[in-house]
Amino acid sequence: MIKFFRSIRQNLLSEGKTGKYLKYAIGEIVLVMIGILLAIQVNNWNDDRKSKIETETKRQSNLDEIYHDLKKDYITLDNLINHLKRQKEASAYILRIVESEDKYVSDSLKFIENQFIASGSVTVDRTNNTWDNLNTSGQLLSLKDEKLNTKLFDYYTFYDSRIKNFNELPKEARLEFRM
Repeated sequence: MIKFFRSIRQNLLSEGKTGKYLKYAIGEIVLVMIGILLAIQVNNWNDDRKSKIETETKRQSNLDEIYHDLKKDYITLDNLINHLKRQKEASAYILRIVESEDKYVSDSLKFIENQFIASGSVTVDRTNNTWDNLNTSGQLLSLKDEKLNTKLFDYYTFYDSRIKNFNELPKEARLEFRM
């Protein structure tokens, strides 16, 4: 292709057609510029496509992490419920003995074990998770689902208030018993 254009240029110059040569040169410059602009546009399209893929991958990763955080919350709350059930059963065992007329303890080890279980206090802690990180970094919009964002915001607001209440109530109850 280069030989073809070179031969056209040489023919025009050798025949003394300077005007035609200038038109040809301008045309060649325009063609090169169009080629460069097309290459830049293709590169921009490719960069946009890569950026969209990267954004979607990060979004999906964030959603997966939120899902795993919610599963951890579920396991934490399930363990808490099981612990509270054990406390309730231990308290019922102790109350049966304390409220009986003879207050006889047939198995002192079981009584002490149940007393230990019933008197223990449990706190629930929530570590920072994906939601907190997205919320503090301002990247919540990357989830692209306003309804999901609202539901997660409501969930974590409610969850945090329940944790706070749950952790503070035993302290208040212990203070009341001391008075």
